[in-house]
Amino acid sequence: MNSIVQNLKRTGRYQRFRFARSILKDPEARREIRRSLRISLTGKGPSGKVFAIGLCKSGTSSIHSVFTQLGYRAVHSNSWCRPGHALEQFSYQAFSDGTALNFPALDRRFPGSKFILNVRDLLPWLDSRLCHIHTQIATNEPYNPIYGWDITDEAIAQSVKLRNSHNLAVLEYFAARPDDLLVVNFIRSSDAATRIARFLGHQTEPDKPHVHPIQSRRDPSKIRHLEQISSVLENLNIPESDWYNDIYCPSLLDDGDSVKFPSDTRRLFGSEE
Repeated sequence: MNSIVQNLKRTGRYQRFRFARSILKDPEARREIRRSLRISLTGKGPSGKVFAIGLCKSGTSSIHSVFTQLGYRAVHSNSWCRPGHALEQFSYQAFSDGTALNFPALDRRFPGSKFILNVRDLLPWLDSRLCHIHTQIATNEPYNPIYGWDITDEAIAQSVKLRNSHNLAVLEYFAARPDDLLVVNFIRSSDAATRIARFLGHQTEPDKPHVHPIQSRRDPSKIRHLEQISSVLENLNIPESDWYNDIYCPSLLDDGDSVKFPSDTRRLFGSEE
């Protein structure tokens, strides 16, 4: 038995092995797995699953709180959307905090699911990521520098480009299925929790964990890494007018690309203030 465990640890599969063992001991998880498998294999009926597929540091903890208030079996982690974590996807009903670049595969695997594109103003989003990573470094917490999750100028630029490409890919994918996608800025929108509940067919009024007034969000003195971020954005030729867009930066589009979608949720829904 010890040799099996050591082999799992060496191949990076020990955590998944322990997760699978714990899941299989949970009657509620086993019921959800059976239900999800039946729907996934037969295509009959909606999956009942909901995926928050916006990038992390865009209100994911608050969205997870809404999911749990609405009674979903919810997971808030960065593992559920990774290759090899299908069991986790079958075990839960609501998902947040992962970098779900594989959202089309999730849509195919779980037909009838609902998707939330959680977004955030560019400048405070980048600052929040940097603050989180600096805390990880200060506390010697290991982190994986993928998807721009690092404190270098190159990583910040990668994050901005990833945000642009991912959010636009989501909007393009669901363009003909608007009832399956909700775009929400949880930090900015005072009624974000209610909108999520209505989108998922619930009439309850979940609490909104955090409200950030616009004066705080747009006060440069609140941005702890303003000098570094602004330097990167200027090098990317992103004008200051794009720094508080919450969906994408039109200035990063290739020459000749048409602007198909609003770059900010205020132009999707009107003012959210």
